[in-house]
Amino acid sequence: MRTLASALISACALAVGLSAPAQVPVQQLTYRGFSVVRQADLEPTLNRYSAGGYRLVAIAAEPGGNVLAVMEQLPPQSPVREYRALFGGWAHLRGLHNEIPIVLQMNEAGAQGYRFFPASVVFESGAAAAVVMEKDLDPAARYAYRVFSPQFETAHRFEHDALQGEAEGFHVVFHGSAGRGPSTLMEKRTDSPVSVDPGSNRFRTLPAKDISRKLQEQVNEGYVPMRSSVWLDINTIQHALWFQKSRAADLRLVNYEAEFHQREANPDSGAGEFVQKLNEAAAQGYRIVAPPVRISYVKPAFRVHWIASFNGVMLRSPGAPPVTYRYLVGLSLPELVSQMNDAAAEGFRVVPDSLGHDGSILLERVQAERVQAAVSGGGAP
Repeated sequence: MRTLASALISACALAVGLSAPAQVPVQQLTYRGFSVVRQADLEPTLNRYSAGGYRLVAIAAEPGGNVLAVMEQLPPQSPVREYRALFGGWAHLRGLHNEIPIVLQMNEAGAQGYRFFPASVVFESGAAAAVVMEKDLDPAARYAYRVFSPQFETAHRFEHDALQGEAEGFHVVFHGSAGRGPSTLMEKRTDSPVSVDPGSNRFRTLPAKDISRKLQEQVNEGYVPMRSSVWLDINTIQHALWFQKSRAADLRLVNYEAEFHQREANPDSGAGEFVQKLNEAAAQGYRIVAPPVRISYVKPAFRVHWIASFNGVMLRSPGAPPVTYRYLVGLSLPELVSQMNDAAAEGFRVVPDSLGHDGSILLERVQAERVQAAVSGGGAP
């Protein structure tokens, strides 16, 4: 982990009211971070920290294959979280999507009350993958999973398969590629099925050089990038995303684009300005509600110039407490954990699932919330 190549940002809802003139309760909050080289070490490390009162809030994989994780300390007397790390093949051939090992393992764990942890699919070489699942605190909870990977990777094909899953009560929770082709993972709670509105999700392939305008078109129609579509830095021509229909009326796309010379090798260019724009929108009552999309691409007709495009969808909620964002980038793991805890002492909390594969992370502070953290060391346990 050295500098940011990509960052994946999603949002959490968080608000604590203040009572006056009584004292405001103070929650002691700390963060721990670890990196494992062998995926076989992932599950015991997660459960060791969990036994110490921590819960997983974000996970990512470095380009070299190491797995990074950030865990947040829970309030005293909180139930201990249990984790499983599953390993197996992913889906690539139509007709085999319910028979591949990873789905069989997920369904076995889901039948025992474990649930897919958002954006926790970590791909290895070829078609192998690792998935983290967390035990639901509801002892009655049961989950089922389905993966589909169409032979012809078109928006129509993905939406057709998603509609079939939605008709049976499944909804999309992840989309990504394991080296041989993209696949979509769907989840259903089987003990208390929830109806899924057919057609509420749409799959779009957007050109990188026109990503902001195309995202704006989706937002104008009331669609936002789904939590399952992780924040990716893809130096490619197109970018595929799932969108979910929102009932909210006041959506806003925050965009910032930075140009840099290829020799600069600085994909972080513009990250600070983007967060500044997020905070300007937050001052007007907006809050990030979907994983922002970052794309790096070559500027047309100028092969030595690159564009880093940052895009985040925000929602305005009247009466909601103001929020502030902070973005940590280009840090070693011990530095990252130290700065997270310093920020937590100021009232910031990690935005769940926002850990980039090079250790960048987004934090959010709700003004009505008072959180205090004791700084603790990070790094490998």
